[in-house]
Amino acid sequence: MTMTMMMINRLCCLLLLVASVKVYAFIPAPTLSTSVHPNAAATTVPRKSTSRLFTSSTDEKRRMGELTGPETQVFDILDSVHASGYKFRLVVVGKGAILETTAALGPVLKVTQSPSTGTNLLTMANEDQSFEFHLQLSQVLKIVLTEKEAPKKTLRIIRLLNVAGDSLSSLILADESEAALAWYKELIAKYGKEIVM
Repeated sequence: MTMTMMMINRLCCLLLLVASVKVYAFIPAPTLSTSVHPNAAATTVPRKSTSRLFTSSTDEKRRMGELTGPETQVFDILDSVHASGYKFRLVVVGKGAILETTAALGPVLKVTQSPSTGTNLLTMANEDQSFEFHLQLSQVLKIVLTEKEAPKKTLRIIRLLNVAGDSLSSLILADESEAALAWYKELIAKYGKEIVM
């Protein structure tokens, strides 16, 4: 990993922490769910459904818990984002710093539980984990799907908001193709423009 990538990764982790998104990049945790991006090598086990996180009752008994209803809603929407394969501009605003990066949010998608707090953490990462996005699912109270006119294009934004209405993160669809636009419209048709957990 280059020094620049290491610095970007560390800044990302710091900003996520500052933005009240718990970051546990270096704490090993048991995996509850793993999904594979369509373009990735099949190195992880795909999820069986969006409503259950376990492949068998035996597997379920070995785990510490399951996602709550609201956490499942957040997971399902972000699973759709992940499965799309499109690149997104990820924006995290902290106190005194802003992190912006453009990446496909995968191929890794998993939910783990923090050994220290027991909270469910969603992680999207690239294969070598030089890019990781961690989100504490219980912190997301609302997801807003919106379009904003910019001077040269229309921004299609997925905003993740906390209980105070503050932004945890914004995901801006970077792909302007007809297929990406159709995907975004399908996402709105499926979930609506404002999803309150």
